Amino acid sequence: MHVLPYLAVEPDAAEVLDEVRTGAAPDASVWVSAYRAAPERTSVHGGVRICDAGASLHATHDALTVAAHTPRAVSVACAPLGIPPTRVCLATRRGTLPGAAGAPHGAWSLAFARSASGLERWCVGGPDAVLHVGEWCPDAPEPFAMPIPLGGHRAEISSVRFFPSGEVLLTTSLDYTAKIYSAIDGSNPRTLTGHTRAVYSSAIVGRGREVLTGSLDATVRMWDVSRGATTTTLAAPGGAGVLTLETHDACAYAGLASGTLAVWDIRASDTAATHDAPRSPLGEAGGVTALAVDGARLAVGTRAGVCAVYDVRHPAAPLDTFWRNTAEITQVRWHDGGLLVATSDGLPFRSALPPRVLDEWVGWEADRVDALAADARGAVVAAGGGAYALYAP
Repeated sequence: MHVLPYLAVEPDAAEVLDEVRTGAAPDASVWVSAYRAAPERTSVHGGVRICDAGASLHATHDALTVAAHTPRAVSVACAPLGIPPTRVCLATRRGTLPGAAGAPHGAWSLAFARSASGLERWCVGGPDAVLHVGEWCPDAPEPFAMPIPLGGHRAEISSVRFFPSGEVLLTTSLDYTAKIYSAIDGSNPRTLTGHTRAVYSSAIVGRGREVLTGSLDATVRMWDVSRGATTTTLAAPGGAGVLTLETHDACAYAGLASGTLAVWDIRASDTAATHDAPRSPLGEAGGVTALAVDGARLAVGTRAGVCAVYDVRHPAAPLDTFWRNTAEITQVRWHDGGLLVATSDGLPFRSALPPRVLDEWVGWEADRVDALAADARGAVVAAGGGAYALYAP
């Protein structure tokens, strides 16, 4: 297993840099920390002095090397901890998610899609059944434009995803249901009922005539969307409760709270093959909390902070595993040749394979990041706690 060191930078570094660039302050400093959690925890802490209208960056610790990378990113290295020059991305914009004002504390879900007409849409779901869809306008002062409220759910939204058309949505909720919505007008032509406990996840099969939903009632259900009826019920091994779902060809992959990866041939069998997810370098096992499929690759994230990458044809043993610290992996998503990783410690990042950190995203003040998504231009949006941060490509 690869143990990756990591960086943390003062959350308001973007605002501090802007103050120097605009002349509001002649110079300023932000703090930078570098960490390695194993085999023993080590760290380096220093500052970065910003001057000359933002053109000059000077590290105050000999172990740190800092340089400008782009107007919204800096390069940071720490040789003693084995951190090569790594891009640290500063938020282009930060704000509140639609529907988040006054919402209770809880997790948020985020998805983007592009329709055949070229229109890009977003969908955001959160606590207290808050759910909106709208047009994505990244250059506007408020990029989450023209939100349409989607009514009907009665409890926290646990997942949102677009059908391949980009014009239809599938959502799941702790109210035991999944719903189909129009992303154009917000209508709700189908509600999928039958689960007896919270529905935590979904997956779309092929072009969307069928969908899968995973529930804490220890089942995965396949639905005929046109009829709104269950066609197959798959048993989740051990009754641990399904947390995450993905599909590839005729296979469905589910991550279980027991730390097990379950795999079904959904056209041939209702019995799953099961495989244990890797433990962390500290020996900790954790439930599978995140899945993402990209062609023949399956990425898995766990509550113990482990990321593993599998060949979907041979899911018994991972091709690669990596770990940074004990923070839970809340989401993984393939993007731009790498793996986007959201974490519960507010340090989201992008990793290459073989594992090495390509990008660190700054601005979360150790708050949980629930979701990462990328728009059609390659910008990354992070969401959590009712807030969002937008990072330019």
